[in-house]
Amino acid sequence: MTAHGGAQGRDGRWAGAPGQDGRRAGAPGGDGRWVGAAITRKEDGRLLQGRGRFVGDMTRTGMLHAAFARSPFPAAAVTGVDTTAARQAPGVAAVFTAADLGDPYLLATLDRDEFVPTPMPLLAGDQVRFAREPVAVVLAGDAYLAEDAAELVDVDWAPGRPSRASPLRGPTMPLRCTRGPAAIALWIC
Repeated sequence: MTAHGGAQGRDGRWAGAPGQDGRRAGAPGGDGRWVGAAITRKEDGRLLQGRGRFVGDMTRTGMLHAAFARSPFPAAAVTGVDTTAARQAPGVAAVFTAADLGDPYLLATLDRDEFVPTPMPLLAGDQVRFAREPVAVVLAGDAYLAEDAAELVDVDWAPGRPSRASPLRGPTMPLRCTRGPAAIALWIC
């Protein structure tokens, strides 16, 4: 760090200083795009010196940890979910399924004419659409207890055939998307 607060980037320039092409380090390319542009990283120094803070390191009074019971199948009907054992596990504060929460979802939108707004369930209800899709969430006072209890959620599955589509030939199997005129897949990691 310098007296004026700038940090030297990997390319040897000071953050915010114009380069040979006249652009500032960390700014998008001249065409306004970020892909391929040199971005000055601000966090490297503190991470390399062991001064980084991570969400897993934080604690607060009354804080709960979440763990998810997930589908082992890429496509399946959920015919029943029994959370009794998970609710009775030590340290568990609550267990929720989609039905318990009123089938909440996020609505993926994009301001483009060709984009179809697509509801994405927060927890799978009567069907799972991809492997590892969450079916229930367990809240506990300790992350390990939450994970242990999530393993106790008993789900009755009726495995189905996964959906897939070829960009050149169109759908090759029945599509699992039940809303909207087209099947759209979104993964949020």
